[in-house]
Amino acid sequence: MTSHYTLKCQIRSRMRKTGESYSAARQHCRAAKDSFANKQYFENPRTAVPLVKDAQARFPALRQCSFERGYHSPENQKKLGELLEWVVLPVKGRGSQESRAYEATEAFVEARRQHPAVESAIHALECHGLSRIRNRGAERFERTVALSILAANCHRLGRLLQEAGRARRARRKRYKQAA
Repeated sequence: MTSHYTLKCQIRSRMRKTGESYSAARQHCRAAKDSFANKQYFENPRTAVPLVKDAQARFPALRQCSFERGYHSPENQKKLGELLEWVVLPVKGRGSQESRAYEATEAFVEARRQHPAVESAIHALECHGLSRIRNRGAERFERTVALSILAANCHRLGRLLQEAGRARRARRKRYKQAA
């Protein structure tokens, strides 16, 4: 983790180079640090197996997991194959003929089709407060996550109610026109 003093030096250096204000340079340096830390952890192939083990401890019925290409390694493919019934772990790059055949199977393709829905749900949570968690401590973190999930669910419920209202109005309009 970057120390406070190092971050200040990076900010001042950016201010000299680009002529940005202090707040703009600070925002850029923090964003760069955050994206590096996230990429370092979340796209690191070594984290896939511990993530699945943790998820299986919480959800024993877990049979399948879908990953991004950044998680692929032959070792992960083998270890995750032992833990899960079906591993959806695309190969980086073009891949061999064997890996392309595996990725063309119906089950793999169906699992990959579900992946954008999961990403969409994650994005909805980020839009409802999880893009940056300002609270410190496990209890406050859990409260923030719970409120973010509640906000996303309320949004989804409101959208469903609006659709039901539109359908009701459309039916009434058809009945009036038919009469």
